[in-house]
Amino acid sequence: MYLGKASTSDSDLRIVQPSLQNNLLFHNIEYKDKSFRTPLYYGLRTTYFKRPCSDFGLEVEFIHAKIYSNSQQIVFVSGTKEGGRMDSTMRLGELVQGFSMTHGLNFLFFNLVGRFNFSEKDGNLLNKIKLFVRLGIGPSIPHTESVIQGIKKEQYELHIPAYQIAAGPEIKIWRSLRLLMEYKGTWVRVKDAQIANGYAETKLWTNHLVLGVGTKL
Repeated sequence: MYLGKASTSDSDLRIVQPSLQNNLLFHNIEYKDKSFRTPLYYGLRTTYFKRPCSDFGLEVEFIHAKIYSNSQQIVFVSGTKEGGRMDSTMRLGELVQGFSMTHGLNFLFFNLVGRFNFSEKDGNLLNKIKLFVRLGIGPSIPHTESVIQGIKKEQYELHIPAYQIAAGPEIKIWRSLRLLMEYKGTWVRVKDAQIANGYAETKLWTNHLVLGVGTKL
């Protein structure tokens, strides 16, 4: 298990409401993560190696991250609003009072894992450290929460595929107890997220720094 800090890069947010003749692209939306506020950012995973000395294994991993939009930010908007052309700057909250994933921006990854020794010599302190590298693919299961033109909507959704890359050391502390540190990057395209009178689309690249403990069975 691990805790950590996530940071999602700015990305475009498209709002489509056919019945209102709205198809608007909000450029470079900034997201906050609030990783250390309840509900906390966290991750869980279990790893399988066929033999104790195997260099490659398989893994299942769940990550709970979060994003929060800021309705006060000024953004450039292009597209059509109520059937008319729009290309201007505006406060996000004039149309989108909230677009968040607080319960959260969840991932379920199936990873290929490689582990590499820093030293093979017994008694060498570096022998207690291994480098782990991960490549993963799987679904994202966000809890999308939106307030569009004052109308709130929230639901769990399924978006496939999501991807991750990750690398970091694992340090033997005592017997089977391990300390882990890791950088990971995740990417998912959110399509057809349900909002009032339509749907939203965005692409989310998130950087993660995590710290946790594990045990070897």
